[in-house]
Amino acid sequence: QTIKDTYESRTYRPIFVQIEAHHPYNLLLFREAIKAGLSYGETVFGAYPAPAVWLREVPLLANLPTRPGQISLSEPYGWTANSQLTGDVPYIYFVGVRETLKQWLFDKLPDSNQSGLLRDGLPEYLAQQATRQRYGVSYLITQIARTTTAYRMGEQQATRPEPAMLHTNEPYICRDRAALMLACIGQVWGDTNLIHCIGQFYRQATRPTKHAVTATDFARYLSQSLPDTLHYLADYLHQRQQFSFAIGSTGRLPDSFVVGIDAEKWLNTGIGPQTPPVLIANGFGTYNEQGGTHRRLRLADYVPIVLLDANGAVCYQTRVLLGAGQQTIRLPLIPQAVEVQLDPLGCWPETNRFDNRKRFDNPKRLPPATTEPTL
Repeated sequence: QTIKDTYESRTYRPIFVQIEAHHPYNLLLFREAIKAGLSYGETVFGAYPAPAVWLREVPLLANLPTRPGQISLSEPYGWTANSQLTGDVPYIYFVGVRETLKQWLFDKLPDSNQSGLLRDGLPEYLAQQATRQRYGVSYLITQIARTTTAYRMGEQQATRPEPAMLHTNEPYICRDRAALMLACIGQVWGDTNLIHCIGQFYRQATRPTKHAVTATDFARYLSQSLPDTLHYLADYLHQRQQFSFAIGSTGRLPDSFVVGIDAEKWLNTGIGPQTPPVLIANGFGTYNEQGGTHRRLRLADYVPIVLLDANGAVCYQTRVLLGAGQQTIRLPLIPQAVEVQLDPLGCWPETNRFDNRKRFDNPKRLPPATTEPTL
């Protein structure tokens, strides 16, 4: 079946939309997603670079090149799902938005070995934010968990050391890990600031230049745009950093909650999933363990933290500046809060997420807080 529609751009230029499918269950949902992607893309990047959007369903093993204005999606991307029965409607919508956003980057940025983050990572992150506007934070948590799983699978199947994110087209790195790292940056700096930065970079990158625009150029532009206190966030894109967060003792004081946190950060250059390094120095500041070499990094990173009520809803959120080792922070005494959670979206690359959320103990006195939350 084929459906046709027209999207009126912000410059009052009609953009023709056509969708062809052998399994027509979700034609209307894809049409809605494409028009949402056009609207969101115009907000971030500017005018749509083609006169039309043509989306078609192709067989699973078909290898058809993407062309300006043309999107080919194989069967597993939602064509055969019954949207009346499946709970994955947000994912189908997300795929339609993501593939539409790719059109801006495909048409204007070069296809080189250093542009995978631009063509795959940026639209993955932006599509998550666009879909969040429609389906809320609960969707975003689900999608980030899906992205984390995809990255871990690629990591486990790797047969060589993981290349740098800025210099590879491996999907599990330049798409999945990149989207996770951009989500981390957005949580700390603010998603609005990061999205504005991406749009400004795109406008500059699409001007006539003498050299090809690469992911390294984006990382440099991001670094220049970040405030001085958050300059370290640019390292998330070119270093393979791992973290370990753990919430220890918790308690209620007469005027506040007190939370103990143990945190570490290290650089991992090995193959496959890694665990925190054993504290055995080899004389050069590194630690040897199965699967690769680790190097401890100075931890002075902001991480979001939230208080949750009995229904799991957020009743207070802020960010805290974590240092290496154990520390104690103080949070406002919110009457309905019963739990505390660090990294509520699950973006930071950790080996264990089961100790990032904890219920408050019975009222008791703990050591005075050493770190105040930063609003």
